[in-house]
Amino acid sequence: IFPVKSLLPVEVTYAEVTSEGFRFDRQYVLVKVPPDPSTRLAEHVTVKKTYGLALFQPSIDDQWSKLTIRHTQSRSGGGGRGNGGSEEDSSSPSSSPSPPSSITIPLTPSPFHCTSAATYIVSIFGTTATGVDMGDEVASFFSGHLDLPVRLLFIGGDGRRRIPGAAYTASSTKPLPSLVHQFRGDAQFQAIRFADAAPYLVTSSASEKEALSRLPLDQQGFDILARLRPNIHIDVGDEVPPFDEDEWHELTV
Repeated sequence: IFPVKSLLPVEVTYAEVTSEGFRFDRQYVLVKVPPDPSTRLAEHVTVKKTYGLALFQPSIDDQWSKLTIRHTQSRSGGGGRGNGGSEEDSSSPSSSPSPPSSITIPLTPSPFHCTSAATYIVSIFGTTATGVDMGDEVASFFSGHLDLPVRLLFIGGDGRRRIPGAAYTASSTKPLPSLVHQFRGDAQFQAIRFADAAPYLVTSSASEKEALSRLPLDQQGFDILARLRPNIHIDVGDEVPPFDEDEWHELTV
């Protein structure tokens, strides 16, 4: 799962399946600070353009209550608290102090925080969602490491963003009632969080191998899954061709 959109994933041995995706997946997003303070519309930051996002490694505690985000190349010690975390950076003061190497925040913010904090409107893949600001300390942590003014937002409102139902895009298939809901008459909509366009991204080992074959020989050891960012990766051996998962309609675990 990817607790923060565009950061590195957290590999888990089990996860709760919901109609919006795995629970806790892509429920946080980083956005650029709007140039006009009077506007609430914020542009989300993506690893496709801001490569430094790939240096942040999230982890979840055993109680599934805290999310710690560590900068993998940070030279500073200690960790910060962002609405709940560990002790502050103990490095010696300087004219331009480095941000802490890590910060800990709630995996799910409190209802009080979600109703009292500032909010922004985030546009992702042509649709919008409300994001709840997680505060100045968290923003300072990310901004310092990225050298870019950003804010960390949690999915607001009812915790969902509505997009045209992916389960209805192929006219030859039947709708999947567990993944879509009625909205405004006959229009079918899918509910997700901050993912681009679907609740789950599935890839196969055959597709991984084919994609790697397109790279130069000296680059074929690259971890291409880090770029594809799937929620579920399936070893299919030689049983199915590459990209066959594009036509799958159901998974049995």
